[in-house]
Amino acid sequence: MGVYLVICLWSAWILRPFVRRQLQLLLFAVMPLMVLGVFFTYTRSTWIGLIASGAIVGALQVPPRLRLPVFMMAALVGGTTTFIEMVCPSRARHSAIFAYSERPGVIGSPARTRQLFGRVTPAHLAAAARTVRVDELMD
Repeated sequence: MGVYLVICLWSAWILRPFVRRQLQLLLFAVMPLMVLGVFFTYTRSTWIGLIASGAIVGALQVPPRLRLPVFMMAALVGGTTTFIEMVCPSRARHSAIFAYSERPGVIGSPARTRQLFGRVTPAHLAAAARTVRVDELMD
C-alpha cells in the first residue's frame, strides 16, 4: 500500500505542471493526504522509500546547472549531521536482546552479559555466586 502511495504522490507531483489550474489545486489537496497515508503505514521502509524517491525527484527537478552545487551542499549537510551524531550522540542507544527461560529468576553469567551489553549489574555478580545449572551447557 505504501509503495503505491509513494508512486502516486510523485506521479502527481510530476504531472502537476501539465494540467489545468483546477486539477492542480486538486493534486495539491490530495498530495498531503498521500504523505499522511505513507506515515500511517507505520513502515520504516516505506518512509525511507518516500525520502529517497523525494531526493531523486527533487534532484531531477533542479535545473541542470544547479545540480552539482545542490548535491554538494546536501552531501555536506548530511555528512556533517552524521559525523556530529556519531561523535556526540543526542541520546543513549539501547538494544533489546531477548532471552527466554523455562524457570523464573534465571540471570545470565557476568562474562556473557559483558560480551552482549558491555557491562554487568550487581544482580549478575550476585547470581554468579549462587549459580545452579540443570544442564552441562556453557552460558
